[in-house]
Amino acid sequence: MSHNFISSHKRDFSEIHKPKVSIKTFGCRLNQAETADIAASFVNNNYEVVPFGEPADICIIHSCAVTAKAESEALRLVRKIKEDLPCCKVIIAGCVSEVVPISRLYQFGADIVVGQKDKYKIPSLISASQNSTPSKIIPFFETTRALLKIQDGCNFFCTYCIVPYARGASYSLPFHEIIEKAHQLADLGFKEIVITGANIGTYNYNRKNLIHLLEAVESINGIERIRLSSLEISTVEYPLFYFMASSKKLCRYLHIPMQSGDDEILKAMNRRYSSIDYRAAIEKFLECVPNAGLGTDIIIGFPGETEEAFTATLKLVGVVPFSNLHVFPFSPRQLTRAAKLNNPVPSRIVKDRTQKLLELGKQKYKNFAEKFIGKTLKILIEKTTSENCEGWSEEYIYVISKKGNIPVNSIVEVIPVKYENESLRADFKEFA
Repeated sequence: MSHNFISSHKRDFSEIHKPKVSIKTFGCRLNQAETADIAASFVNNNYEVVPFGEPADICIIHSCAVTAKAESEALRLVRKIKEDLPCCKVIIAGCVSEVVPISRLYQFGADIVVGQKDKYKIPSLISASQNSTPSKIIPFFETTRALLKIQDGCNFFCTYCIVPYARGASYSLPFHEIIEKAHQLADLGFKEIVITGANIGTYNYNRKNLIHLLEAVESINGIERIRLSSLEISTVEYPLFYFMASSKKLCRYLHIPMQSGDDEILKAMNRRYSSIDYRAAIEKFLECVPNAGLGTDIIIGFPGETEEAFTATLKLVGVVPFSNLHVFPFSPRQLTRAAKLNNPVPSRIVKDRTQKLLELGKQKYKNFAEKFIGKTLKILIEKTTSENCEGWSEEYIYVISKKGNIPVNSIVEVIPVKYENESLRADFKEFA
């Protein structure tokens, strides 16, 4: 059975009469998951969803406000679209719509501004004749992995983070609706499901938490791999470690934001743990799940970050066996407490510290990947040619195998033979 992971609907000649909509998504996996539902709402209302950049009657900018750079990129794109395609109706949705004054968004050229609560009703906002009933189809994912939203909002209020202001208080989606959607994704042929949300470790619906949810998703036939987006310390990390150790489907990879290795900075950030707490959690994780992949986020240049504070971060990153580092220069965001703090770190120093951590991150990824040379890895094929197939392992290592013409969405076994250009090169073994 073949699957089209761009659209689950067959096209016919009548589609040339449909109005066209394109969507540009900025930011996190949660935004990407929501884009799929936005696209579904348009498909249900007889629109054709086309790749961004192709001619369209409507262009939706699904924005991100986590950093000033992401926000400004979205706004610049709105202006450019209106300049290049003045007849195209431009709609801005997502986090920027909640934290930037609406008058400013109109000044950039937005025709319609849509808040978080209304993003799935855009067709009915454009025309009263359109159906505003939420869609249950998932027609548009650009990769073989499908994203499953389980939760939104956050109550943690880290001092640098705009998410509580852009997405509101934490809430969990109904358990039965999530499982129903997971079944739909399995029926569409998706073998890997990525669980996502603003703070997934806080999921709690009618006394069912993240572990209960994972147990239910794991029981669904057709779903072979489950991946988690990001997990905060102080939520359900320890029960999750034990669950992953015995799970047959949960990928051996966790992304656990650290942000800083200095306790004073962590306190100023209003993080809910110390550097000792963080290291203890990671040690328990790797005790439960040896050789698992481990990613993290680190903010460089938070106000008051001294050389000693940065050194503490550098040392902690050095001793923890991370395989993936996301390093971000501090970006002051409106509404947050950190935006009002004194003692900014000079941009030159921030740039230098960021580069040091990025270089360390590359070396740690290489060290981690090389541990699997000569061992069997399972990869989900996301790209194939006549000569090679490529995809990600459970541990979130990118692997390129010599065998070509392997169908996309296949799970295959390979044996890595060397590390080259930030990926493992592998010999093909067999279908999983």
